[in-house]
Amino acid sequence: MKLAIEKDTLHIKLNPLEILLAHRGSLHLPLDHITAVSATRPPRDWAQVRAPGTHIPFIVKAGTYVGRDGREFWYATLGMPYLVIDLVGWDYRRLVMTLSDSGSWAARIDRARQAQPSAGA
Repeated sequence: MKLAIEKDTLHIKLNPLEILLAHRGSLHLPLDHITAVSATRPPRDWAQVRAPGTHIPFIVKAGTYVGRDGREFWYATLGMPYLVIDLVGWDYRRLVMTLSDSGSWAARIDRARQAQPSAGA
């Protein structure tokens, strides 16, 4: 998975294996739909249903998951730090990913989000 910020959009490019497991192509997320970013593991929601997705316990959770709070996109693998992006007015209410440099990406995304003209409005 590769992340890039260009102008007002966060691009999340999945590799072929990630696309296969997540049943989803790459994501292009307008920064003004992001409400919060963190590098903290989200709480477990045992009521989530894959729709579609892949889950191999303790190894990978990938794809679209629907729970009490709405739709989430996951691509999380064992032993990697989390990057959680909360959203409003978009296809998902949250993106949950794992990246080796999640902390630095959380800071970069938050800085880019805060720099948007509509941030804080």
